[in-house]
Amino acid sequence: MLQHLKLVITDLNLYQAVALAGILAFAISWSLWETESYYPGFEVYGVEKESVSLYDAKQKFMTDARRILFDGAAKINGVFQIVSANGPRLILPSNYADELKGHKNLSARRLIATDLFSHIPGFEAARALMHSDIIVDTIRKNLTNSLGPIATILHKETATGIDQMYFTTEHSDGWRKYDEKQHSIGLVGMLSTRIFLGPEMVKNKRWLAITTDYTIVLMIAARALRMWTPVLRPIVHWFLPECTALRRVSRDARNIIDDEVSRIEAHVGQSDALSPSKSSIGNSLGWMRAAAKGTNFNLGDGQLFLSFASLHTTSDLLTKTLVNLCTFPEFQDLLRNEILDTLRGQSFDPTCISQMRLLDSFMKETQRLAPASLSLMNRLVEKKITLHDGTVLPNGALISVIPSRLYDDEIYPQATKFDGYRFLELRARPGEETHHQLVRTNIHQAGFGYGNHSCPGRFFASLEIKIILIHLLLRFDWRREGSDNSPTTIFSGAETMSNPEITVYYKERLTELDLKSILDLTPAPPDT
Repeated sequence: MLQHLKLVITDLNLYQAVALAGILAFAISWSLWETESYYPGFEVYGVEKESVSLYDAKQKFMTDARRILFDGAAKINGVFQIVSANGPRLILPSNYADELKGHKNLSARRLIATDLFSHIPGFEAARALMHSDIIVDTIRKNLTNSLGPIATILHKETATGIDQMYFTTEHSDGWRKYDEKQHSIGLVGMLSTRIFLGPEMVKNKRWLAITTDYTIVLMIAARALRMWTPVLRPIVHWFLPECTALRRVSRDARNIIDDEVSRIEAHVGQSDALSPSKSSIGNSLGWMRAAAKGTNFNLGDGQLFLSFASLHTTSDLLTKTLVNLCTFPEFQDLLRNEILDTLRGQSFDPTCISQMRLLDSFMKETQRLAPASLSLMNRLVEKKITLHDGTVLPNGALISVIPSRLYDDEIYPQATKFDGYRFLELRARPGEETHHQLVRTNIHQAGFGYGNHSCPGRFFASLEIKIILIHLLLRFDWRREGSDNSPTTIFSGAETMSNPEITVYYKERLTELDLKSILDLTPAPPDT
């Protein structure tokens, strides 16, 4: 894993060292007068801007973001600013969410392009978002509307993937160590490749390795580049080993996609290849070409973004859920019983899986306490906005709404305590049967975003994770090692991630149900 990263992390040569020294000297000079980046008129929370450099403020945010964000929201009445990993940003408490969720002067795409440096070589995947709604249309029309046949394919591929990936590590008394890169990102990458690119590409081990590496290397490179002042990023990225690694992986990935496009065109014929009519599962290149409607859209960039988006958040929630299943082991048998009661005599489809309400609740509670990010509704202001209270958000500002009442006991009793039944019980209230599902978003629970730019792939991601968990729970027992007092997650800036000090183990068990036999009850998906 990450073989591409190992190839490029080497010592700088003399010329690179001299050039980098010059850049560092310029950076020091720049830092002496880089004060205009703050937004005038907004209180800065978390640092003393007169006495702390932006670099030091970014470092502080990386280790103390949760306190800065939530204490700031509690102590400041209204909008304030912090220094995030990517520089100054305006923070709005969740009571502003409804006012902003569909505002025409806010752009989520441009914010993502800014945060992921779409103008920097290697980060081209983020550039795909700048082409209108091609990516969003691709997901909504070809994933969300095809979840039935997709579920059958995911079921088969999950069984195959587990057989290939979960029995290769050494074991002690049957217990094997869980590895997030292999067992989560690797498995999700395999499933996503099958759905996006079809049965031939899922056999391409080089692509599976590269698409997994790209997801990891992109995040590492972005974190490294954010620590530099914006004026230097177009230069310094050439010298950062993390960005060098990203360029190499990106180039290899794009070469594979270009070869796949050529293969399809040669096999099907130029006039028919990748046409809008070829919209079956496993044809994401055709989906995007259809959505592009003849515009100049790079399919390689689009496919890289689809792969990154499907792997990053999906594998993150999968691992966090598994850690919680080890932390609260009593839920393992409870969930197995629900799965078995639901599956017996039914076909394996989204309707059947949606009846597993405890599983849905457990996952949603995991996401509530450990969302992928503590900031939501991240936007770039494209034109000045005046809010209801007179607050003016300036043109060009980067803003984030935070779920400021996420840990509020008035919203969620004993809010800091994990309760796997929490959302199951909320759904039992009259009229609220569908209000608290994992895929539903609101201002207090927005793990998939909120408003017009909620994650369009959340229905696919939810289905994919649930199918994986069904297999993993029925086929394995799970446990953890590490202090019982260790938090299940840690923070890196606004990101939350599983605590690496917790080691997860799994052991094969005798399953009560042959999952493969369920396929006999499930209609076969259309040919792909």
